[in-house]
Amino acid sequence: MAKDLVLQMHAPAALLQPFVHSLWTLQGACEEAAPQRLVPDGCMSLVLNFGAPMVQRDAALAPLRRARTMLIGEVRRPVTLETAGEIDLLGVRFWPGAMHRFVDASMAQLVDGIADETALCGALSRAVERTVHAAERQDRLPLLQAALIDRLDGLRRVTRRDDDRVDAAVRALVTRDGDMRISALAGTVDLNRRSLERRFLAQVGIAPKQLARVLRFRRALQAAHAPRVDWAMLSADCGYVDQSHLIRDFKLFTGQSPAAWRGDEERALTELAIDAQR
Repeated sequence: MAKDLVLQMHAPAALLQPFVHSLWTLQGACEEAAPQRLVPDGCMSLVLNFGAPMVQRDAALAPLRRARTMLIGEVRRPVTLETAGEIDLLGVRFWPGAMHRFVDASMAQLVDGIADETALCGALSRAVERTVHAAERQDRLPLLQAALIDRLDGLRRVTRRDDDRVDAAVRALVTRDGDMRISALAGTVDLNRRSLERRFLAQVGIAPKQLARVLRFRRALQAAHAPRVDWAMLSADCGYVDQSHLIRDFKLFTGQSPAAWRGDEERALTELAIDAQR
């Protein structure tokens, strides 16, 4: 059981705001192993663990102990992490489609998985491992932000150019909570659908239709957090064809029906995702 968990949200420095939604810390303790479920929401995260080791559990695989630096890619199914003992986490939530600037790994390779520090670009990986992990608690957040800013400065000094049209398409999907036909989306950024999909895979890791589906579900998940829910109305408001369509996405992205999800006590990381979007 988790005791006295303290979640604190932090606004990113001005230079990071186009790429980083928020930073957060989570501290407390678990007397016994406590599963915590993270569900798809369109954002990727960098999580530094200064406390007890975390184990990823998957019904189809053996338990996997995770490194103290975790890079959580675009996930399309729930991820369950478990820990017992001291909880001391520092996390960065990137805006959808923004993390590729901070990694050397292929974005497609990060989909549906958790990588370690080797997926980060070299200088950032070294700063995280040698500086942030070695720092006192009060210094970790400013040092991590400084390392991220240094990475952006490095990008400005090289010829690498991000695809502005993909960035624009991602922003359009986020603004519309995924409620947009992909052919229309491609037209707004002057690309045909196949070109947009190819560029999305390189820069985001998944196809625009998949991101749109996750963003629509994220809106539904936020609405489902209310004390009372009219599921039929929620389905219509979030752009689902009907309530059964919403239920299918709930089962796909959380592994549970909507009713089971609302009664679940193993949602700490899901709650964090919801809080971070408010």
